[in-house]
Amino acid sequence: VHPFQVYGDMLGMCHDAVTGKCWVYSGFLVNEVQVTAEDQSIWRCYLSMGKYDTALLYCQTLEQRERVLTAQADHYYQEGQWELAATIYAKTHRSFEEVTLGFITLGEKGALKRYLSDKLDNIRGTDRTQLTMICTWLCEMYLDKLNSVKGGGIDRTAVAAAGGEA
Repeated sequence: VHPFQVYGDMLGMCHDAVTGKCWVYSGFLVNEVQVTAEDQSIWRCYLSMGKYDTALLYCQTLEQRERVLTAQADHYYQEGQWELAATIYAKTHRSFEEVTLGFITLGEKGALKRYLSDKLDNIRGTDRTQLTMICTWLCEMYLDKLNSVKGGGIDRTAVAAAGGEA
């Protein structure tokens, strides 16, 4: 037997301002509504709507935060906003190789440089191998940019674009 057949259709809901409790009632029954951990999964709702910053506010675990940041980075990547995607990917645990190969395949050197630079800021000091690799790769990219400057004099705008002092 369905509860609606026994107790009737719900007629309304009211809020007790004194106690703060919510009540629902039918023709034969009054029940208290208890709300617990209402915001527990609200981050998923905001994530599905594409409201990443709001979703991050409601994340309660590192796993939730990782899912939101990865989804946000994937979104920007698919939209062609490479540098923004690179900045966010640097905050995630997405495979280093996967991200870098993605930018290399696209020929997005600026996004790759942004990712490496931001990843360098977010990496632990104990990951010496990855630190060395990122630093070496960034140095190579800056040196390549400097070597591409043609002529006897140094083009100050090219040096500034490479991240050096103009």
